[in-house]
Amino acid sequence: MLVGALLCEPVDKNCVTGVIYFNNVGYLGMCGHGTIGVVATLAHLGRIASGDCRIETPVGTVRATLHQNGTVTVENVASYRHRANVTVDVPGFGAATATLPGRKLVFSD
Repeated sequence: MLVGALLCEPVDKNCVTGVIYFNNVGYLGMCGHGTIGVVATLAHLGRIASGDCRIETPVGTVRATLHQNGTVTVENVASYRHRANVTVDVPGFGAATATLPGRKLVFSD
Protein backbone atom coordinates (compact mmCIF):
# COMPACT_ATOMS: atom_id res chain seq x y z
CA MET A 1 0.00 0.00 0.00
CA LEU A 2 1.35 3.39 -0.96
CA VAL A 3 1.02 6.17 1.63
CA GLY A 4 1.28 9.88 0.96
CA ALA A 5 2.15 12.65 3.40
CA LEU A 6 0.74 16.17 3.28
CA LEU A 7 3.04 18.52 5.18
CA CYS A 8 1.36 21.40 6.98
CA GLU A 9 2.14 24.08 9.54
CA PRO A 10 2.18 22.53 13.04
CA VAL A 11 0.04 23.97 15.82
CA ASP A 12 2.80 23.08 18.30
CA LYS A 13 5.74 25.30 17.33
CA ASN A 14 8.13 22.78 18.96
CA CYS A 15 7.39 20.47 16.01
CA VAL A 16 9.32 20.72 12.75
CA THR A 17 6.17 20.06 10.73
CA GLY A 18 2.63 18.86 10.88
CA VAL A 19 1.66 15.95 8.65
CA ILE A 20 -1.50 14.23 7.45
CA TYR A 21 -0.98 10.74 6.03
CA PHE A 22 -3.31 9.34 3.38
CA ASN A 23 -3.76 6.42 0.99
CA ASN A 24 -6.27 5.42 -1.68
CA VAL A 25 -8.95 4.82 0.99
CA GLY A 26 -8.67 8.02 3.04
CA TYR A 27 -6.55 9.65 5.72
CA LEU A 28 -4.45 7.78 8.28
CA GLY A 29 -3.88 9.04 11.80
CA MET A 30 -0.27 7.85 11.77
CA CYS A 31 2.14 5.88 9.60
CA GLY A 32 5.55 4.71 10.84
CA HIS A 33 7.06 4.15 7.41
CA GLY A 34 5.56 7.43 6.26
CA THR A 35 7.24 9.20 9.18
CA ILE A 36 10.60 7.73 8.20
CA GLY A 37 10.03 9.08 4.69
CA VAL A 38 9.00 12.51 6.00
CA VAL A 39 12.17 12.78 8.13
CA ALA A 40 14.38 11.69 5.22
CA THR A 41 12.63 14.17 2.90
CA LEU A 42 12.94 17.04 5.38
CA ALA A 43 16.67 16.29 5.65
CA HIS A 44 17.01 16.15 1.84
CA LEU A 45 15.27 19.53 1.59
CA GLY A 46 17.63 20.98 4.21
CA ARG A 47 14.81 21.66 6.68
CA ILE A 48 16.34 19.49 9.43
CA ALA A 49 19.80 18.20 10.34
CA SER A 50 20.83 15.06 12.22
CA GLY A 51 19.31 14.80 15.68
CA ASP A 52 15.92 14.65 17.35
CA CYS A 53 12.77 16.25 16.01
CA ARG A 54 9.06 16.28 16.78
CA ILE A 55 6.34 15.80 14.15
CA GLU A 56 2.70 16.65 14.74
CA THR A 57 0.21 14.03 13.49
CA PRO A 58 -3.58 13.74 13.88
CA VAL A 59 -3.08 11.19 16.69
CA GLY A 60 -0.42 13.15 18.59
CA THR A 61 3.20 14.20 18.52
CA VAL A 62 5.72 11.67 17.24
CA ARG A 63 9.40 11.88 18.09
CA ALA A 64 11.98 10.95 15.48
CA THR A 65 15.76 10.87 15.31
CA LEU A 66 17.73 11.36 12.12
CA HIS A 67 21.05 9.61 12.73
CA GLN A 68 24.38 10.71 11.20
CA ASN A 69 24.34 7.69 8.86
CA GLY A 70 20.92 8.68 7.46
CA THR A 71 18.85 6.09 9.32
CA VAL A 72 15.73 7.20 11.16
CA THR A 73 14.32 6.04 14.49
CA VAL A 74 10.66 6.77 15.31
CA GLU A 75 9.04 6.85 18.75
CA ASN A 76 5.34 6.47 18.03
CA VAL A 77 2.41 7.72 20.08
CA ALA A 78 1.17 5.46 22.87
CA SER A 79 -1.20 2.69 21.83
CA TYR A 80 -3.06 -0.05 23.62
CA ARG A 81 -5.08 -3.20 22.99
CA HIS A 82 -8.81 -2.57 23.37
CA ARG A 83 -9.88 -6.22 23.02
CA ALA A 84 -8.14 -9.45 22.05
CA ASN A 85 -9.44 -12.50 20.17
CA VAL A 86 -12.65 -10.91 18.89
CA THR A 87 -14.34 -13.25 16.41
CA VAL A 88 -16.80 -11.99 13.83
CA ASP A 89 -18.63 -13.80 11.04
CA VAL A 90 -17.69 -12.34 7.66
CA PRO A 91 -20.28 -13.17 4.96
CA GLY A 92 -18.72 -15.19 2.17
CA PHE A 93 -15.57 -15.82 4.21
CA GLY A 94 -16.50 -17.28 7.59
CA ALA A 95 -15.18 -16.59 11.05
CA ALA A 96 -12.33 -14.12 11.45
CA THR A 97 -10.51 -13.39 14.68
CA ALA A 98 -8.81 -10.06 15.30
CA THR A 99 -7.30 -7.84 17.97
CA LEU A 100 -8.94 -4.44 18.34
CA PRO A 101 -6.40 -1.74 19.13
CA GLY A 102 -7.19 1.44 20.99
CA ARG A 103 -6.53 3.42 17.81
CA LYS A 104 -8.38 3.21 14.48
CA LEU A 105 -6.52 0.39 12.71
CA VAL A 106 -7.53 -3.27 13.09
CA PHE A 107 -5.01 -6.09 12.57
CA SER A 108 -6.01 -9.73 11.95
CA ASP A 109 -4.48 -12.43 14.06
